[in-house]
Amino acid sequence: MAYRVGKRHIIGIAVIITVLLAVGLFIWALTHPYDDTRSDAPAEQPAIVQQDTPETDEASEPMADEVETPTIDPTTVSSVDIESLGITVSYLKGISGFSYSIDQTGSGTKFVDFVSDSLKGTKCTDDEGVFATIIQSADSNEDQATIALTKVVNGETYGLSLPSNTCTADTALFAQYQQSFKDAFGLLKAL
Repeated sequence: MAYRVGKRHIIGIAVIITVLLAVGLFIWALTHPYDDTRSDAPAEQPAIVQQDTPETDEASEPMADEVETPTIDPTTVSSVDIESLGITVSYLKGISGFSYSIDQTGSGTKFVDFVSDSLKGTKCTDDEGVFATIIQSADSNEDQATIALTKVVNGETYGLSLPSNTCTADTALFAQYQQSFKDAFGLLKAL
């Protein structure tokens, strides 16, 4: 009988320890709720943040912020329809002529480059004067690394990428073109 009492005693202690662990885990779970701010979860971000001031942890790529529709005097805005992307792109008046070209990456991401001959530089080989790019489906980490602002239109994410001014001969004019597109990017809409 002494053998059975000892075995029961050990089983009882094991049950008590298991119950205490379960209660402890339950209490811990109540005091430490699930935290969904891990680096792979989308972070809630403010309305507009420029690419040179991203707020991210060191383990993740900078994420561009979605812009809200700005309140801009409609008489100061022009727009161009980009049919193959299904969007209307707005920009502030005051910049001289530009052209655009639509292309697609090998992975299928469509984008439109905005180009001005007056911004072509001689500092870089084959500089075309690209001052802004809008990328469709701009939600991969690779795309996010180059995007300053994003806008969701009909469930599709579009990103505004503003290249550096290292190639242009006229950095002030280059900045004016970029600012024109950046200020009106929140007006991006579906055709």
